[in-house]
This record gives sequence, structure tokens and C-alpha cells, in this order.
Amino acid sequence: TREEIGVTEWRLSNGARVVIKPTDFKNDEILFGALSSGGTSLAVDETFRSAAQAASIISSSGLAGFSRAELDKVLAGRTVGMTPYISELTEGMEGSASRRDLETMFQLAHLYFTEPRRDEQAFRSFMRRLRTSIENRRAQPENVFFDRLRAVLAEGAERRQPLTLETLEEIDLDEAYGFYTERFADAGDFTFFLVGNMEPSLVRPLVERYLASLPSSGGGESWADPGIERPEGVVTERVEKGIEARSRVSFVFHGDYEWSREENHVLRSMATAVETRLREVIREDAGGTYGIGVWASPSRYPDEEYLVHITFGTDPERAEALSERVLSVIAEVRDEGLDSSYAQRVRTTQTEEFEKDIRTNGYWMNTMQGLYFHELDPSRILEYPELIDRIDAEVITEAARRYLDTDQYIEVVLYPEDGQQ
Repeated sequence: TREEIGVTEWRLSNGARVVIKPTDFKNDEILFGALSSGGTSLAVDETFRSAAQAASIISSSGLAGFSRAELDKVLAGRTVGMTPYISELTEGMEGSASRRDLETMFQLAHLYFTEPRRDEQAFRSFMRRLRTSIENRRAQPENVFFDRLRAVLAEGAERRQPLTLETLEEIDLDEAYGFYTERFADAGDFTFFLVGNMEPSLVRPLVERYLASLPSSGGGESWADPGIERPEGVVTERVEKGIEARSRVSFVFHGDYEWSREENHVLRSMATAVETRLREVIREDAGGTYGIGVWASPSRYPDEEYLVHITFGTDPERAEALSERVLSVIAEVRDEGLDSSYAQRVRTTQTEEFEKDIRTNGYWMNTMQGLYFHELDPSRILEYPELIDRIDAEVITEAARRYLDTDQYIEVVLYPEDGQQ
């Protein structure tokens, strides 16, 4: 038991770990999470497209002897849901239930491990929806733009390319089903999370019956490095799509990084402060944008690296001038720094958000999964106010100098197809 945060941990007979956080934030909500290392990084290139869609295919296929429509009928009137997922480095499940439907939630989780359904008809229907989605996506200029940005950021790596009508043909039901069952074959390397209005004594029999009984080989697995490389230097690209007189500009600054919870907070705080400054200059002074966003993504696996995204929409004839203005603001922040009012605003907002978030089940679920995945002490969830207190003007300026390197970024700009600027 980790008393300082009210968390109970159990190790099950099959090797799985269970983490329970009882709360009184919402009187009839219990969240479920399952997490394990692996993900699509373990798929070979030849079956990657099938692996990437595997969890979605299984989700749309029903469970055990029930088709999706039959399963929905059985669950009608109940407050319960469960969805498996497979991301690049992990696989798991996300679910929720009312107290009354708690056992049903456990039954669904158990069946997604032991009896995923292989359903030809559901697969054909899924593929039709996916085809329509690809066609619609290709018609949306901003989607084409973001797909291109993602590909440029990965130096054209095949695994980062958007699905096309051609690569859609590579998705095979047997490959997808096989990949899914492999990822969920060994429950022993999973950590299960339960957050919400419950007592450990209430869930213990359900955990013993539905989770401790899951198969385990004792082997365990981890993710593999998919080998994605970033481009060097400054890379600029132009995407022409659509006829509407709207442009979008995205900058992505990127580089090597020393991952830590403290540095992640500094990086994100810097992004927030720079966003505030850019909004003042670009939106209010220049009046030329439909809104500007800045956010940071620090990564520890498979490589320690950071990304800082800056994106805004504008009129095509102003895109170039506003891009230059963004870079000049970044240069100002790096050279002169931001005054202390920006750091103060960041701290105030973060404090308000934390005080609100710490009283929600979703925040505990997401933050605990992150801490356990990175093998950090879960009680560090309470250290967040200390991280906030360390943010000042100097910290933000130093972070901007470190992470907004104007010799190393990607810029992609969307223009209408007729080439008007």
C-alpha cells in the first residue's frame, strides 16, 4: 500500500500487477486501464498495416460468440464499456463502468484477452468504412497537410505514411487477428489500473476471478525500436491542396533530449509561455491568424527526444510574412527572454488546472499509467506543485534557447491548389 496517495498494489498469481486508487470524486464511476509494453513496434514491415488496425478490427467484431450488434444488445441499458488498443510501443485496454456494472466490465476485459472474435463480415464492413474514411481524408486539405508533416518529420519512414487506397489492400484479417492475440497472449506482463468509487475489498473477488485467471507465459516482452529518424537542419515544404483561400503553417522544432519529469515540465511550460507571447504578437498585433497553438512532446522511448509544434491558420497571402514574424518572436525570446509576467501566468494556470484535475478520476488514471510505464514512484503525482514553483522567467528563457533551435526545424505550409498567394 502506498498510503500517501491512497493506492493499493497487488501482484497476481499469473504475474500481473493491479493498482487500485479508490476516490470519491464521482459517486458512480470506476475507470479501468490495462497497459503492457510491445505495440506495433513488434510487427514486421510486411504485416505492419494489419497490425496497426488490429485492435480496431477486433473492437468492431464483437466478442466470443457475440457479433458487435449482439454484444451491443446485451450491454444495452448498462453503463459499461471496454476498448482494446495497440499503439506503437504499448498495448492495453481502456474501460469504465458504474458500480452496478462492475462485473460486466471485468468480464469484457477477460474476453478481450481470451476470446477476441474473428468475424469476416465485420472485417468487410470495417474495411468499407476505412476506405470511405481514406477518401474523405484525401479530400480535406488540412488532413493532407498534417499527413505530409508527419511523414517529413519521420524522413519518409514507411510506418509514418498515411493509409492510402493502395496500402489499404495490405490489411489482412488473419494477420490482424494473429497480431492481436500475440499481444494479449501473456497477461503476466500487464499492469491493470482501477480508479474510482470502490473499495479494494469490493473488487478483490472480481480481480481474482477475471484477471488472475488470465493466461501467462512468464516470458514478458518489450517494445522494439522502429528506427524512425528525424531530418537534419532546416527543412521547408509546401503542400498545395484545396481551393479555399486558407493556409496553415506548422513549425516543428526537434532534437536530442534528457528525459525527466522535471525537464518535461520545464519544456511544456516554455511552450505555454511562448504560445502566450505569439498570440499577443501574431493574433492581436498582426490580426492575421485564426488562432495559434504551441505544444511540446517530450519522449523517452524509443529515443530521448523532444518536439515543439507551432501551428496557425491564416490567409495564403499572409502566410510567408507571418511565418517570418513567428521566427522573429522566437529569436526575441531566445535573445532577450520573456518578462516575469509570462512565467507568473503559466504558474497560475497550471496551479488552477492541477487543483481541478487532481479531483478527477481521469487525471489519476492517465498520470499513474505514465508513472508506472516509466517505472517512477507513483507518489510523485503529488510533487506537481513543486514543479510549478520552479518555473520563472530565467527557466523559460533557458529552455527556449535549448529547445527552439533556429538551425534545426521543419516548416510545412499549406496553400490552395491554384497557387494563389
